[in-house]
Amino acid sequence: MVAEVSTDDPRLTSSITKLQDSLKRDRGLVLDKLIKDVPRSSELQPPTRKLVLSGKGYIEVVKTVIAEGFDLLVKSANSKSALTSALFGSNDIRLLQNCPCPVLILKLDRRKRIRNILAAVDPTTGKPAASDLNSIIMETAVSMARIEEAKISMLHVWDLPMLEHFDSQENRDEFKVLTKGVLEETQRKMNQLVGGYAHVPVNDHLLKGKPQEVIPKFVQKQGIDLIVMGTVVRSGVPGFFFGNTGEKILYRIDCSVLALKPNGWKSPIKLQRKAKKKSVVRTNG
Repeated sequence: MVAEVSTDDPRLTSSITKLQDSLKRDRGLVLDKLIKDVPRSSELQPPTRKLVLSGKGYIEVVKTVIAEGFDLLVKSANSKSALTSALFGSNDIRLLQNCPCPVLILKLDRRKRIRNILAAVDPTTGKPAASDLNSIIMETAVSMARIEEAKISMLHVWDLPMLEHFDSQENRDEFKVLTKGVLEETQRKMNQLVGGYAHVPVNDHLLKGKPQEVIPKFVQKQGIDLIVMGTVVRSGVPGFFFGNTGEKILYRIDCSVLALKPNGWKSPIKLQRKAKKKSVVRTNG
């Protein structure tokens, strides 16, 4: 992907076009070297196709994913700089929000293997789409764990902000009863979800607090290498909502991320359809 070079000065149009072509050609040479350096483990390994695009980063990438029907997008995370401590850049966030296929953003470090995988789930909602997303998250985490011979942790963070209003003495007993009921019901649903994977050793965790605070601490404390999570934008599906909360989490974690969407989710970015030429019929008389 190269930045699009443009100008409003018609005198520079030709030079700008040449510069854009030169940038794409240079980036193509870099890709050729990367492809050449990839170790070939088998003669049956599928061929690698090179695409060099120009335009606004995430938009062109998403359009290409849609047009080509790709099943997985893999990229490296934005490297840390002196200006920011965030592992993920704005383009990473936009890809997670808008890409219709799963997005795997890899943190580049010294590790060659993924040893600890975290599946971030929300079993508390009864909506079918959200339940399906939990299943997708767990199935993906289990598959990744088998490939990498990694450990799996399943985490749900629960919180009841409205209960903060139950701070008076007369409401304290009611607060305790309500909290206990919510916790028991949440634990029951967690047990039900993890019970579907009894054949796999899964360490399930139910923690109270705000996800943007609890999840980064859990990732750091448990040495998580990869978090598998759902990203839901403007779909009306409750769960691991990727809005302000999701962005805050990503800005605070230091591990790779595999982001998944519910089945049938459509990207807000659309392909521009070429207008059909109208045929003109000429008649005499």
